[in-house]
Amino acid sequence: MTLTATLTAAPITAATPTTGRISRRPVSPLPQRELLDAAALIRLGFAVDEDGIGAHEDTAQMLVDAATRKGLCPVLIQVLADRHEPSVARQRAFGRLALALAG
Repeated sequence: MTLTATLTAAPITAATPTTGRISRRPVSPLPQRELLDAAALIRLGFAVDEDGIGAHEDTAQMLVDAATRKGLCPVLIQVLADRHEPSVARQRAFGRLALALAG
């Protein structure tokens, strides 16, 4: 089963260390309309892992919406949606929901 969603996001960037400073290098941006399949969820997961959940709030909200529509675990959805939760908890919720959506 494949879930489709419309995703509009800013280009994903990854941090690259350079002589004591952090510069942003572009990583392949997501198309305006993204098929939310396992491969896309894996790419999004790597981006969240690299940059942190705070850098991908639009993606997190898209995942919250898709998980809510599918009736997935409300506790994970609530943790991911709450920006006051610790980022590590939100990233874990992101991973668990992405895994459930991909399966």
